[in-house]
Amino acid sequence: MARATLNVLSWIGAAVLFIGAAACSINGSASGAGSGAGSGAGSGEFRQGPGLFAIAISADAIVIGKIIATQHDGFEVRLLEQLHGDAAGAVIQVENAAFEDTDPRWAPYATGQTLVLFLRRPHAKHARWRVLGMSGEGELPTDAAFTYLTGHFVEGLPVERYRTMDANITSQRIARADLIDAIGGLFECFTTQGEAASVQVCDRAALSGYAARSPLHAHLAKANK
Repeated sequence: MARATLNVLSWIGAAVLFIGAAACSINGSASGAGSGAGSGAGSGEFRQGPGLFAIAISADAIVIGKIIATQHDGFEVRLLEQLHGDAAGAVIQVENAAFEDTDPRWAPYATGQTLVLFLRRPHAKHARWRVLGMSGEGELPTDAAFTYLTGHFVEGLPVERYRTMDANITSQRIARADLIDAIGGLFECFTTQGEAASVQVCDRAALSGYAARSPLHAHLAKANK
């Protein structure tokens, strides 16, 4: 009787151990699959850095400029247009934007490249301006016709491969004129309050009219909500 009872208990214990091991195996496989899926899904997707609205509304200056000289950690820009703020002078010095190793810049910095730059004012008199963003979101390549929304996603615009400034860029793009109008109109409808908060200063009808101008206008209009 004692031996039979012992055999039963041994069988029950073995069964419990088997079930526990199986459960751990299943959980481990599911966890691994989820991790792999997440890694795969992340490849090639748009990075989750600061949005265009946040960068624009917090910029001390937004300019269009052409690189006329490069250094190992910065570049010199001749200003073509000032869209917001006051980057005093025809030429300014700018630090290279930060880019993640896994998400490099669309091309190395080079003279002749034209950029829309969202800038933070230098702290010292002779310091360089700083490009806003975590991984290059504050600089957008632009040519005479289009601005390329690298690092951003705007609903309603296709993602395609484009050729500009001797580089291939896979991104969305917007007519340069629409980009200029969107930035100008943004500051007619929003202003900053304190360090971070933005405040709508136009009425609902004006904001609706602004949003109807292009997908970029619509994106910026709803980004503050």
